[in-house]
Amino acid sequence: MKQLHVLIIGFFLMLISLEGHAQTQDSTQYSKKQIALLARALPDSIILRWAPSSYEVWQQANKYGYSIYRYTLIKNNQMQSMPAPVVLGSAFKPLPLPAWEPNLKANNKYAAIMAQAIYGESFELTGGNSNNPMVQLANVAKEQENRFSFAMFCADQSPLAAQMAALRWVDRAIKRDEKYVYKVFVKTPEGSAKIDTGFVFIGTEDYTPLPKPIDLRAEFGNRSVLLSWNKFLYEDVYTSYVVERSENGTDFIAITPDPLINTSTGDLPHGQLMYKADSLSANYKKYYYRVRGISPFGELGPPSSAIEGEGRVPLSDSPAIEKAEEVNGKAYLEWHFPDTLAKTVSNFEIWRSVKIGGVYQQVAAQLPQTQRNYTDEHPLSVAYYKVVAISRFKERAESFPFMVQLVDSIPPDAPKGLIGKIDTAGIVTLRWAVNAEPDLLGYRVFQGNDIDQEFSQLTKSAILKNQFKDTLDLQTLTKKIYYRVTAIDKRYNSSVFSEILELKRPDKTPPVPPSLKQLKADEKAVYLSWNPSSSADVAKHIVYRKGKNSPQWEKLAVLPKGKNDSSYADNSAEAGMAYLYKLAAVDEGGLESVENPEFESAKITSAIKPTIDRIYGVADRNAKKIVLRWNYKEKGIERYIIFREAEGDKMRIYTTVDASINEYEDKNLTINTAYKYALQALFADGRKSEIGKSFSISY
Repeated sequence: MKQLHVLIIGFFLMLISLEGHAQTQDSTQYSKKQIALLARALPDSIILRWAPSSYEVWQQANKYGYSIYRYTLIKNNQMQSMPAPVVLGSAFKPLPLPAWEPNLKANNKYAAIMAQAIYGESFELTGGNSNNPMVQLANVAKEQENRFSFAMFCADQSPLAAQMAALRWVDRAIKRDEKYVYKVFVKTPEGSAKIDTGFVFIGTEDYTPLPKPIDLRAEFGNRSVLLSWNKFLYEDVYTSYVVERSENGTDFIAITPDPLINTSTGDLPHGQLMYKADSLSANYKKYYYRVRGISPFGELGPPSSAIEGEGRVPLSDSPAIEKAEEVNGKAYLEWHFPDTLAKTVSNFEIWRSVKIGGVYQQVAAQLPQTQRNYTDEHPLSVAYYKVVAISRFKERAESFPFMVQLVDSIPPDAPKGLIGKIDTAGIVTLRWAVNAEPDLLGYRVFQGNDIDQEFSQLTKSAILKNQFKDTLDLQTLTKKIYYRVTAIDKRYNSSVFSEILELKRPDKTPPVPPSLKQLKADEKAVYLSWNPSSSADVAKHIVYRKGKNSPQWEKLAVLPKGKNDSSYADNSAEAGMAYLYKLAAVDEGGLESVENPEFESAKITSAIKPTIDRIYGVADRNAKKIVLRWNYKEKGIERYIIFREAEGDKMRIYTTVDASINEYEDKNLTINTAYKYALQALFADGRKSEIGKSFSISY
């Protein structure tokens, strides 16, 4: 396929070089005079449309005619070498004026405009005469441009007009398995300006249906609508559009006699969209709209998806609250709204907020359009209300807010969740949960040195935040301080007291250290016991340890105050190591005792005895046994454990023998098998040796 593309490009370059050889004009002139060629493939034909680049080129083409050549470049998916041209048309010119007469009589407006542009003596769009030569010259140039522009426009809109003006050709002598290169050019006389040739490469397999326009939108107003759609996406497909309207969603008719052309570009604001305004005969009546595109070949594309809507009178006024008051403990509202807008409104809504500029919450919806009053059955003590008119098209119009304040004798709830702390500088920080009452004014904080005495108020006025800071004197014998809080609403109704919060003043005096009673060691651990600290506020005891020659103390255990806070067994001590220990007490304020004495413990004796490594044996096949012997001089042995591993098995306990025996006969054997044996000694005091090295023997 890549090779095929290269051959096609080469064929185009060959055609262009031949055209360039035949034309001797300079490159500037060559680039300005040309034929722009388009093609559209249909299942049974190929349509060619072309346009000269200027009025001058158009006049030359009309005078000398167009030549249309076709080259069969691909046949049965095979590239053809040097295909011969098929001449489809030669000196193809606009039809003479008499041939246009039937279409003029049939009121074909595009044919009429095209004929006037080609053959008319004048083509003025506006009146006006002048004897000024410069003005006359400008008018001539403008007339020529108008002739050319309207001729090209008519060719886009009417296939018949394009065909009669020699700007269109339909090739029906094509085959499905072929692709062609078409060439359209003007044979100008020698010595005159040459015109660049138009080329296009196409086949029936390039056929695609015309697309539907997309993104159709509508903004409906008072007996009007503004339509918009995306024209940028298909600007290479459609040159103009037709807007159609329906009152039943089925029967559509064009709203304008002529197609719409948008001359704006995608570089301009909203240049990617096309617009069309339409007037409606009545408001509140449903209309349907759709859009269809017209291609440069005069084809009318499929319609877009239809969009529907109604014209409407906008909400030009807002509700006005005329009465807002308390009635029997409820909030009562009345408002005015013009009857002339009643048909526009679908319903009213009531919104409420605790602040005039706060967040409003909806309290009523879908009130009938005829209703002009409302009663809030569950009002707040103080609230601001708005009445909102909602149109049938979801437009909103709000009233100014009005306040309703109820008579209030109900106090707030007592504050909950009171917590606090005192730092070492005597700064007290209190916090509690926020009350939910919407008319809350603030809080008052009270303090007492005794839970049974009257509390004194610390706040001169209500505080807004749910926190408070106090400063205490720590140089006092009173260990505890008490706080409680009340809530106050805007009518100065006070809640009952919160639950009492008890706080302890920070302790500046460290506790008395514990005193050691006993420190001993055996082969398993080092054991410590002590008299607990005599301080009343002691919270825990700490055991510290370090090696005798180590500079760093290790926190070995933290024992909370209780039954087991006066002894400890150090099971992590290593045998033969000398350790120093010290004890400390920590009180409830986190202060640790000082000047804690250090104690040296006895060394732990090793619980592991030497291994039995002196083991040997003899295999006696005649007696069908292996005799094991060993020599071990440690005292206090209770018995020996014999381990055996047969070839292909694991080492496991095989048997035990009394300590008085130092040999063993193994008769449970298999011929041609290798065995391994190992021993371990168990002592009367519970200690044991490590398992010795294994002894290997073959039987």
